[in-house]
Amino acid sequence: MRQPGREAKAAPEDGPKASGNIVSQIEDRAARLTPPAFEKPAVPDMDWTLRKESKKKPVEISLELQKVHNNATKLALKGFDIGLKQATIVMPMGIGDGIVGSRILADRWKGHAQQPLAFRSVVLMPERTLVDAEMCYRKCAGDGLTVLRIEDGKAGVDNIASALRTRAGLVVLGTYSDADFIIAAFRRTRTYILDYLVFEMAQTAVGRTTVSGALELDWVKRYRIKVLHSIFLTPRSLEPDPVQGLDAATIEVPGLPSYTVVDERPSVFGPEVFSLSITESQQKGITVPVQMIFLESASNIGHELVDIHRQLGVQLVQPVPPLPVESAQLINEELMRTTQTSCCIATSDRSACEADALLVTAPHDMAQDLNSLAMRVPGKDSAYLLIPRRKDLVTAAWKTLGEYDNRIQTALREAAHTYGFLGRNLQWDDLPQYLYTLIANYGSNLDSFQDVLPKMVSVAIETVVDEWEIWYGRLEAYRLTNTDSAIPIDATIHGYALGRWVSIQFLEWRSGYLPEDKCQRLLDSGVSLEKENDRTFLEGVRVFENYLQEQNGDPYVPSGYWTESGFALGTWAVSQRAAWKRGELSAEQQHLLYAIGFPPAAHPDDDETRKVTLHIDGILRVAHSKDLYFREKQFRKLVQQNHPSFCKKPYANAVTHFLAAYREWFLFPPAPSLE
Repeated sequence: MRQPGREAKAAPEDGPKASGNIVSQIEDRAARLTPPAFEKPAVPDMDWTLRKESKKKPVEISLELQKVHNNATKLALKGFDIGLKQATIVMPMGIGDGIVGSRILADRWKGHAQQPLAFRSVVLMPERTLVDAEMCYRKCAGDGLTVLRIEDGKAGVDNIASALRTRAGLVVLGTYSDADFIIAAFRRTRTYILDYLVFEMAQTAVGRTTVSGALELDWVKRYRIKVLHSIFLTPRSLEPDPVQGLDAATIEVPGLPSYTVVDERPSVFGPEVFSLSITESQQKGITVPVQMIFLESASNIGHELVDIHRQLGVQLVQPVPPLPVESAQLINEELMRTTQTSCCIATSDRSACEADALLVTAPHDMAQDLNSLAMRVPGKDSAYLLIPRRKDLVTAAWKTLGEYDNRIQTALREAAHTYGFLGRNLQWDDLPQYLYTLIANYGSNLDSFQDVLPKMVSVAIETVVDEWEIWYGRLEAYRLTNTDSAIPIDATIHGYALGRWVSIQFLEWRSGYLPEDKCQRLLDSGVSLEKENDRTFLEGVRVFENYLQEQNGDPYVPSGYWTESGFALGTWAVSQRAAWKRGELSAEQQHLLYAIGFPPAAHPDDDETRKVTLHIDGILRVAHSKDLYFREKQFRKLVQQNHPSFCKKPYANAVTHFLAAYREWFLFPPAPSLE
C-alpha cells in the first residue's frame, strides 16, 4: 500500500485502456509504465553557470585511504541498520569528499530497488566541492538510479520535478544555495518523503539561519518534507560534546536486544559514527603537514622562491588562483635560470596534490586546493602555503587553514583571549605553542621571523576570530582585581567599556541567543545570569506552579516561553533539567521539582506524542513510591510497550527518549536530607 505523499515507482497517471486481447492489454500496460523520455537527466546542460568540469588528473587513492573510506561507510550503514536517523562522519577535508556519501547512497539503493516505493535523496555541499564530489556520486548511477545536478532557476526546478515523477531512484546534487530550488520541486510534485539528506562539508553551513547558503535541519516543520535519514560529513565535530561511536549512541534495556537504537542524548547531528583527526591521517600516511611561509613582497616572488627552493626543496609551486600566463612565464624564467629548471610555477590547471607549495595570489577560496596539497604522494613529506604579507591575502589564508584544521581555530581563539587579557599587542612569547608548528623553518634572521608571526596572528585576530574571545579575555583580566559577582555598567578595563559588554551578554542570554558554551564560560568567570536578574531557583518554582494551574496540570513548557511578567520560564525549565541531568541540583531541589509536577524528562512538542508521555508520567509517579524491584519491572514494561523494536507507532522514538531521560531519577532517586 502506498504511503501518503510518497509516489510509487514510475506510476502511470491512468490505467490501461480496455482491450479484448490480453496480449494487447499487457503490452499497453507495459508501455504506459515505461517512464517518458527525460532530456539528459543525469548530465544536464550547465552552461548557465561558471562551474567547470574538472580537467585535473584524478588522484590515486592509497590503500590506507581506501580502508578509511570503507570503515566510515561500514559504520554509517551499521548505524542506519540499527535504527539511527542521523549520523555524523568526521574526517579531514579533502580525503572523503563525495566518496563516502556516494557509497552509502549506492548501498541503500541496492537494498531499496526491489521495494514498491521510490528512492529519493538530496546531497548539498559548498560550491567549491561540487565538481569533484559530483564525479563520485555519478559513479553510483545506473541500475535504475539517476544522479541529477540542479540547474539554476525555473529550469532546474522543472528538471527535478520531471525526474521526481518519472525516476524510480533519484539523487539530486546541489550547493547549499540551491536548496530553495530543490524544495520547490519536491513541493510542486507533492513529494513529502526524503530517504536520505546528505550534507557534505556540513560545518560550512551549521549555525546559519536561512536555507540559501545554509543548513536547515527541521524540514518537516518548515517545508513539510519528512527526512528519514540525515548524513553529516565534516572535518570537525558539529557540537561541543558529541556522542562518539555507535556503542555510546545506544541504550541497553534488560529484556531487549543487546544493540538497541535509541540515543540517550538526542542530537540533530546524531552520533559521530566515525572520526579521523588530521594527526591520525598524517600518522596513517594519508596526508602531510602543511606549514606557512609569509613572503616579504608580492612583487619579487621569483627571488624568494629561489631561496625557498634551496632551503626547503620546493620544486613545483601552484598559484591560487592561477596567475596570468605572462606573469607566470616571467617568474619561471627567473626560476629556471637560477635553479637550472629545478623549480617552477605551474601554468596549467593541474591537481595541487602534485605541487609542493601553494602560492596565494589573490583573496580566494582555496580550501579544495589546500586539501589536495595536503595529500601525500610519493616523494612528498611536507607542504607549504606561501602568503605575501598583504592583509587580504593573510586573512584568506587564516580562514582556509582554520577551516582545514580545527586546532588552528582553537589556537587563534586562545591568542585573541590573551590579546584581550593583556591589553596590548602580542609578542612571540605570548602566542600559543601550536602556532609555532605552523611556521616553516625558513630564513636566517630569527629576530625578523619572531617579529613577523605575531603581526600575522594579529591580522587573524582582527579579521577571522570572533571578537567575543577578546572581550572574554578582558573580563578575566578585570576579575583579577574585582572578584564581586556583579559587574557595574560603567566598569572598564584597558580603556574598554567592559560593563556595557557584559550587559549585552545578559540581554542575549535572556533571549536565548547566547550559545551554551559561552554561557558556561561566563558562569566560570563568576558572571551569573540568575544573580544578575534575581531569578533564583525558588522564583522559578513559584512561576512554574502558577503556569501549571493555568495549563490545567500540563507541565509542558515550550523552550522559548516567557510569562507575562517577563520571566523566561522556558529557559528556566531547560536549565533545571540540564542541571538535574548533570547532578548539579541538590536532592532537596530534585524532590521539590518532582513534587510540584516538574518531571526530569522534557515532554515532546508534538501534541499527540505528549498525550502518551503525560500518561506514562502519571504511571511512573504512582510507581515511584514502590520498591526498586517493582519500579524496575514497571519501567521495563513501559519500554517494551513503546520501544521502536516492538512498537511501530510514529511516537515510539520520542517516547523511548522520554523514558531514557526519566530512567535514572525513577530507578535511583537521591535520598532527601533529614535535616
